[in-house]
Amino acid sequence: MSTTDTATLESLVDRLAELMPLRTRGFFGGTALVCDGTQFAMVMGTTVYFVVDEATRPRYRAAGSEPFIYLTGSGPVTVGRYHAVPPHVLDDPETLHAWAGQAIQAATTAPARGRRRTGRQHPRTPTR
Repeated sequence: MSTTDTATLESLVDRLAELMPLRTRGFFGGTALVCDGTQFAMVMGTTVYFVVDEATRPRYRAAGSEPFIYLTGSGPVTVGRYHAVPPHVLDDPETLHAWAGQAIQAATTAPARGRRRTGRQHPRTPTR
C-alpha cells in the first residue's frame, strides 16, 4: 500500500491550481487529482501519474515512463491508464501544464468506470 508524499502533492497542486480548479481525494492508497469532475492524475509516494490514451501513451513510453503497477495476492496488476510523469515534465511548468491538459483530455475522452466522487476542494484552487 502506498501513501502520498505531502511535499510532492503540495508542489504539484501549487503548480497546477493557478491554471485549473483542483480537488483531491484518496485513491488506491495515494491521492487523486480531479479537475471539473474529471480524475486525471494521482500521486503515489513521490511519483506523479497522469491519465494517458492511445495518442499520448507513446510519448510517455519514449520518455522511459512506466505504467502504474500495484501488487495483489495474485501478483502485480498493471493499470495502463496511468503512466508516471517524466521528471523533465515536472521540472518545466509550461510542459507540466500542457501534459496535465492532455491528461484531462484523455480522461474526459475515455472516462474510468465506476462511480464518481466529488472529493474535497483544494484551498489554493481559484473559484470559477
